[in-house]
Amino acid sequence: MVILATLFALGLVVMQIALAVFVALRAWDYRPARIFTYLTSLIVVIVGSTLVRDVAPTPDQAYPFLVVLIIGVSLYITLLMLLLAALFFPEWWEGRCPIRWISLPYIISTLIISTDLLLRLRLFVGDVYFNEIYQLEYMMPNALFMILLAFLGQLVGVGILIAAFVAPQHRELRGTIGLLLLALIFSISLGLTAGQFSGAVARVTTLLQSLPVLIVLAYLILGTRLFTPNRAAIDLALKATHEAVVVADRQGKITFSNPSAQALGFELEQNFIAALHADYHDALHQFVDGKGGELRIEHQARFYDLTLAPVYDERGAWRGSLLLARDMTERAQRRIELEEERTRLAQLVVELEASQRERANLNATIEALTLPLIPVLPGVLIMPLIGDFTAERMATFMRVLLEGIEQRHARIVLVDLTGLSLLDMGGAQGLLAAINAAKLLGASCVLVGIRPEVAEALVALGLPLEGIATAATLEQAVHFQVRGRA
Repeated sequence: MVILATLFALGLVVMQIALAVFVALRAWDYRPARIFTYLTSLIVVIVGSTLVRDVAPTPDQAYPFLVVLIIGVSLYITLLMLLLAALFFPEWWEGRCPIRWISLPYIISTLIISTDLLLRLRLFVGDVYFNEIYQLEYMMPNALFMILLAFLGQLVGVGILIAAFVAPQHRELRGTIGLLLLALIFSISLGLTAGQFSGAVARVTTLLQSLPVLIVLAYLILGTRLFTPNRAAIDLALKATHEAVVVADRQGKITFSNPSAQALGFELEQNFIAALHADYHDALHQFVDGKGGELRIEHQARFYDLTLAPVYDERGAWRGSLLLARDMTERAQRRIELEEERTRLAQLVVELEASQRERANLNATIEALTLPLIPVLPGVLIMPLIGDFTAERMATFMRVLLEGIEQRHARIVLVDLTGLSLLDMGGAQGLLAAINAAKLLGASCVLVGIRPEVAEALVALGLPLEGIATAATLEQAVHFQVRGRA
């Protein structure tokens, strides 16, 4: 029986160590998971002390392990309260930290009992005696205080579970909470009746006290934190995103940071404001009062846009802050490059517009030189045509001719064809059309200096030439106009 009890205890130790390592590796950033790891490690120490105590050859050698056993049980009660509070009422850890005052009497009592055991003051326990197993003699009535406090500690855990069971935010977990409550009541009942057993049965009873509670706690923590599909998907997304995501409590202490945030220096349990340069502390302090805000900062030679949003619980109470940090370095650099490109394009447009104006002025100058209107007498203009007079020059010729007639109130226009080298069908038609249009404005056109090949072309084209005045030379045309005025 003793061998079976020992093997069973060793199996418990191995299972608890594996469970603690698994939870620690998968959810160390989750406060209940960390406390669970501490609690499980403590139970491993208690079980190990129990096994060594049972094989100790003398009472003096068994005494240190009994001390570890009693102190471990006291710490177990305290850690269990802390774990239940962190799991179901995380707000108790913030602000004025009510859990601090709930656990403070047990922490003080543990210190007093530890002092009594280590210094052997015999205030609560006395000598070691052997009754199938080594036990400590309780010093009555002081020991009643220690026993009563341990019992009340268990009842506090029951009270926390009852409060969590009726809380509306834990409606979906009521089945698991009820199972944990039954496991805790079973553990308390088993502890109260353990003294009725002896030998190997007493050892097995002691080892079984915490087993149901640990199993349900592990299921609850892993089920809500690790194995819930939504939670797992959210965790995966937060870890994969390139944006830094930080969750802080009301004091600014970081309770969660994804890998991108940790790369920026936002570590767990650190105040997130302290992770940034002092130049931004005043601005950030204005954001952490529950209002939130946005801020552009420079951190580690890069630019970030910080968005700080308040986090509220189901009752609308502010519980902390969510910090998102987006790396804007490349985007800012791209914006600068775009601004530079926009400036360059705007300058290019200005240069093109200036070039077009210059070209238009040059065209106007060329036009004025190729189709000049020269006044020689009042109401008499000379318009020499130079080069090829094709259909393409028709519109310009007619416009310049008619505008000159209107602006200078001309009555006679001497169109000098001496420099005209080519006159095609379109040009000839345009020339006659311009002469007729001038008549509508009250002006007469005289064709001067028609060369033989031009005259031949005009005749060959078969155009109507009746009523068109001509002159052999410009001198003759001017002389005729002078004589006419005389």
